[in-house]
Amino acid sequence: MATFGAAAVATNQNPNKSIEVLCSTLKDDGITVFSGGCDKQVKTWPLLSGGQPVIVAMHDAPIKTIRLL
Repeated sequence: MATFGAAAVATNQNPNKSIEVLCSTLKDDGITVFSGGCDKQVKTWPLLSGGQPVIVAMHDAPIKTIRLL
């Protein structure tokens, strides 16, 4: 499992607006990334398919840490 630092990601709804990503982790399959950030959402990003991110969880505060079990 790899964890990366903060980054800004452009949103699909508005490419001129970005959301700060506070944490991310790579799933053991090596092709799926989970991210969390200031938008209070956990998203999964399918790397190989190039598909759109999918919201898999929401919180009432920015998400600073992700841990896959």
